[in-house]
Amino acid sequence: MNIRYLLLSISFLFYSCDDLDADGPKDCVTSAYDILNGIDKDFVGNYANATSPIFGGDLISVAPYVYHDVALYRISGDSINQYLRNVEFTNDRSLCNIINMISKASNSPNFQWEYTGDKLVAAAVFSKRIRLNQDVNKIQNVNDIVWAWHSGLNTGGVNGNQQIVKYNDGRKVIDGKISDEIPLPLERNKIYVWAVWTWNEEGTKVVKSSMEIPFIVEGYDPFNQAQQLIGNWVLEKATDTRDSKDMTNDLQEVRTLHISAIDCTEEIWSRRITINGNQSEITTNNAVALTPDLVLTDIKINCGSFRGLVNFNDSLIEVFYKPQ
Repeated sequence: MNIRYLLLSISFLFYSCDDLDADGPKDCVTSAYDILNGIDKDFVGNYANATSPIFGGDLISVAPYVYHDVALYRISGDSINQYLRNVEFTNDRSLCNIINMISKASNSPNFQWEYTGDKLVAAAVFSKRIRLNQDVNKIQNVNDIVWAWHSGLNTGGVNGNQQIVKYNDGRKVIDGKISDEIPLPLERNKIYVWAVWTWNEEGTKVVKSSMEIPFIVEGYDPFNQAQQLIGNWVLEKATDTRDSKDMTNDLQEVRTLHISAIDCTEEIWSRRITINGNQSEITTNNAVALTPDLVLTDIKINCGSFRGLVNFNDSLIEVFYKPQ
């Protein structure tokens, strides 16, 4: 049987062929609410079973990978699910920190997973969490599928033990049906989930599947650190790590910062930026020169603030900056 028509006929049947509240303060530099508008809290707050194969069977592993699409994108794979499983959704800030952890992809992303050797393989991107009708093992929200790929398309490839599928290897999904149309780019600043699964040779049962993996299309990119740093910043607090002494007044030289430019290189962890008119760089060890004598290390970005460590007068000072 032609796999394309097999997949179309099952209408995403499995095992057989036959909203976040948008109210509240927008405290993220790029608002998490803009991403999650209209999506319920379960999208990020209910991953209790996130580390199980979404459609049952053996687990298809999705390891971290990197791909290039105008820029380089680092995808965490299914490791994000372990974090989401253990995190507790408590408030707006915890939501923002959850969003910080989810991989950021281009609007035409690559997908990559452990090569299984199975003949019947499919993958799909959903605009909302996957919902299953457990009685008949069928996806309830097929209209939320926006992109799909299957092995009958004879696209994609294998590199070592990894199956690699580019976005344009798949097809647009219209009203739950795989079309012949090249897919449109995904919507920026939006969260999606994707999964991959395989059937037995008869196409009667799913034998392997991945976890349901979330990603966000570029636009909100917290670990493209420099992206969030553009603008005016003021030192909120400086504390000596040895004795908790307040050192804020001692660091007047870096009391205010103006970050005015970014020059993204093709190296994942290297971003050149301009601070107070001087070009500096967030380097591979996550550090940046504030002045010729003061280097900010161990940079951490959260919602609307960034912090790090400065060596000052032989003391290690923890500094907190906020938008001015």
